[in-house]
Amino acid sequence: MNISNWIKSAVLGLFIALTSMAQAAPVTVDYTTTGNTGNWTLDFSVANNIVAGQRIYFFGVDLSRRDIVGSPVAFNPNSWSTWNNCGYGGSCTTIYNNNWIGGSIAFGQTLSGFKVHVTDLVAPNSVQYFMYAYSGPSYSGPDCNNCGTNPGFSGVSGTTGQVPEPSSLALLGLGLLGLTYRRKQA
Repeated sequence: MNISNWIKSAVLGLFIALTSMAQAAPVTVDYTTTGNTGNWTLDFSVANNIVAGQRIYFFGVDLSRRDIVGSPVAFNPNSWSTWNNCGYGGSCTTIYNNNWIGGSIAFGQTLSGFKVHVTDLVAPNSVQYFMYAYSGPSYSGPDCNNCGTNPGFSGVSGTTGQVPEPSSLALLGLGLLGLTYRRKQA
């Protein structure tokens, strides 16, 4: 084996070793934004990467006001209008005002449809969230006596993109037409 092939093999081996050590975050929260100034809808998507056997049952976000307009099947948006994690080792100052509980997001599953209407002039580009999971046989109510372990997570989610407004689409279409015309002229 010559030096060049040895270096290529070493680089490939290092790449494989480093990428195999990479792990996904235990949970991932993203959202898409639709609407326009003062009339936004945020659709949150929650991915469970915790460990096999852990199911997410409680999720909430902190926004300027409470206005849930959509919920995935089995997630109840009316059990807690506000929630904080002060008694569970979390922040005592963050009050989550859009909360869903009672459903189940299995390991490896991503669930969207956690929708909130926001009337802010500018759509948020990040939102604080929390969630709790269980590993027992079932979720059994607010105190979760039958939950087994009950890990909690909190963080800041980012937007995955904003749906363009119709005027932006028209501008994009005009640009594409211009490029097509110019290409035909060349």
